[in-house]
Amino acid sequence: MSALFYDTLAAIWISIAGVDARWGH
Repeated sequence: MSALFYDTLAAIWISIAGVDARWGH
């Protein structure tokens, strides 16, 4: 996999984690 793939995956994961934190999960 390319570095770009991992960079994008990390950005998505951070977004999901941020939404989860906001909703108190």
